[in-house]
Amino acid sequence: MDFRLTEEQELIRRNMREFAERHVDPIAAEIDENSRHPTELFHKLAEEGWMGIPIAESYGGAGADFITHAVAVEEISRSCSSTGFTLSFHAGITGMALQIHGGYGYIKGAKVERLMRDAKIAEIYEGTSEAQRMVISGNVIRG
Repeated sequence: MDFRLTEEQELIRRNMREFAERHVDPIAAEIDENSRHPTELFHKLAEEGWMGIPIAESYGGAGADFITHAVAVEEISRSCSSTGFTLSFHAGITGMALQIHGGYGYIKGAKVERLMRDAKIAEIYEGTSEAQRMVISGNVIRG
């Protein structure tokens, strides 16, 4: 079995490293010192297509595998581990929930669609309490 990264994964590694050096490094200490969620940074990540790497293209993601996603998270984490964690969490929890529920999550008026739309993403990243997470996940599971 070949464990080397593909050319595409190496390109993603280089591009994400450049992104991290340009946008994350200058504010990483401030993010950690102030326990701040860098909303502006996640808008840049989204603009450049980094927020949905392992999410299926039919849901607006890149449709790549989790190795590719891990490479991107690793490069961000080199600059700021909390930002890397948040990037990983976004795809692992939010994105995968949409894929688990399939197209149903995008049907207007469906409960999953409403819960995802109404979730205040910054609040989730900035420290949603365990109780809030349980309420949201319980509503999703009950349908």
